[in-house]
Amino acid sequence: MQCGAVRKKLVGRANRIQIANRVAFDRFLKSRFPLGIDTELNDVFDRAGAIIAFGDAKAVRQGAEEGIFVRSVRPGVKIRCDDGEIVVPVGKLSSDAGGAALSLTIGRIWTFSGSVAVIENAETFWRYEKVLPEVDLAVYASGSMSGRLLAWLGSPAMASCLFMHWGDYDPRGVEEYLRLLEACPDRVDSFVPKNIEALMKYGNRKLWLKQSKHLERLRKQSVNPHVRLMLDLFDKHRVCLEQEVLLAEALR
Repeated sequence: MQCGAVRKKLVGRANRIQIANRVAFDRFLKSRFPLGIDTELNDVFDRAGAIIAFGDAKAVRQGAEEGIFVRSVRPGVKIRCDDGEIVVPVGKLSSDAGGAALSLTIGRIWTFSGSVAVIENAETFWRYEKVLPEVDLAVYASGSMSGRLLAWLGSPAMASCLFMHWGDYDPRGVEEYLRLLEACPDRVDSFVPKNIEALMKYGNRKLWLKQSKHLERLRKQSVNPHVRLMLDLFDKHRVCLEQEVLLAEALR
């Protein structure tokens, strides 16, 4: 309306939008939909295409590829492409360079078999072996897991994996565990140290208050044993615990 292309007109008790200036309206459409208004969002697969179709790269949520970091302290650990030709020596790359990166994209399927830790935060991911040395592979979730990452972890190519979710001990972290459990039913556990009760003294009250809406949503999932455990801790201590505290304990 600001450009004068359309105007409101009261018809009965309802407002209708009418074209006020055909030239301005055509210019508006061309600026927002360079290929025309019949372009379907589902037909655009990446942000480069979104610029051409809609004049806005962020009109689609994800690009053609998504990069993820993986690590392993086991020398022989490898991830393979399902075409059988590409092998990523994650164990060696982790030893030599700290880790490896994979591209999740259409047409390339990575496969692995073993125990996998899905880790929420960067510092704990890069030093996961201080707390979870027994897992075969660590995957960086980068906070909230993307839909593409969840789809890969729950794909047939990863069906032989057992997952350990290690996130913050807060309502959002528990929700992320539930998302992973939904993607990989019966194959997901959540890492909770035996001394979790004692560690709550390092908890963050502001974080607990900030996540009150997430906490109320969790109460609807209380049939899950891990959710029940965490709800009891939240209600008793009224704080959340960030996962980095376990690194501090391990590095003492």
